[in-house]
Amino acid sequence: MEEAAVISAVALVGLAVALVNLIASRLRLPPPLIYLAVGVIGGRSVTSFFHPDELGHIFPIFLEVLVGLLVFEGAFAINVRYLRRVGGVVRNLLTVGLVVTFVSATLLTGVLGVLPWRTAMMFGALVTVTGPTVIGPLVRETRLNDRVRSVLLGEGVLIDPLGAILAIIVLHFAITGFHIDDIWWAPSRLIGVIKQGMNAGVDMAGHSIGMPSSFTVGCALNMAADDLDREIRILRSKIRAGADFALGQAIFEPGRIRRFRQRYEQLCGSAFDLPVLMAVMPLRSHRQARFLHNEVPGIAIPDGIMRRIAAASDPLETGLQIAQDLIDQMSGLIQGAYIIPSGDYDLGAELVAYLKRGAG
Repeated sequence: MEEAAVISAVALVGLAVALVNLIASRLRLPPPLIYLAVGVIGGRSVTSFFHPDELGHIFPIFLEVLVGLLVFEGAFAINVRYLRRVGGVVRNLLTVGLVVTFVSATLLTGVLGVLPWRTAMMFGALVTVTGPTVIGPLVRETRLNDRVRSVLLGEGVLIDPLGAILAIIVLHFAITGFHIDDIWWAPSRLIGVIKQGMNAGVDMAGHSIGMPSSFTVGCALNMAADDLDREIRILRSKIRAGADFALGQAIFEPGRIRRFRQRYEQLCGSAFDLPVLMAVMPLRSHRQARFLHNEVPGIAIPDGIMRRIAAASDPLETGLQIAQDLIDQMSGLIQGAYIIPSGDYDLGAELVAYLKRGAG
């Protein structure tokens, strides 16, 4: 029944949009003006022809589809061939132009005292968006060359989601204030939303989601981080938010785990008791080992392992043996492991079998 209602809603919206676009083209008016006129005339303030309350759950579907059509209607007029030629200009407008507009509008209204600073920031975020509903009709009614037309339409359509994201971020800081944790420790906020919100039966806004969820939440952890103090501070925020366990980045020096646990106890005054599942990555070749060591942040492979894999006559077998040795050395320091097979699933299966034998 609900699927039929959704299909009916989409079909009615499509029919209404087609009729409005036909009328707009005949009258040579922008379609959004027709939408607004129909909404005002059919709404409660004039004829009361439309009664959103009677549509029930179909009304939000109508609303979402129509908003999407209004916002991105200008995309249908974009000439993709010309847009590719002016991609650099559009990119600059979406990056440099967005920042310059936001900062300029915020400073202008804030310094002149037109608006309080937080409201000025919201104003600056909102005016960054030109919007296809504004640019599209202007471009259609104005004689422009293809290059300028493509730049305006491309920027107008693509700036909408960027401006919306910026406005949401600014609104968040305007309401809650600026906290450095919100920027650097966003994962802890997500954990809190799940553990303290969804598992309690409410969403981010405090509205009921019907029934509580029962998620078990893990978090990322790098026990071999160069700055252990910072890693531990971030981890503490995740634990306070409700993290149940941690997934550790692959470590090829088990001694680093001991150093992490010791430093944690020094900073926090208590033993580290969060369950950790450590990544185990069987090496396949000396080339892969050098790549991981030099190119992947957070992974350091000691010289001993490098020499061992480089001298191996069978690198796959040696890589498997190294992984097994690391598991044995980490026993008692971690609560489990997960396998990163790097595309060689047979190697991963052999390592899982080894773990099972150890567990037995």
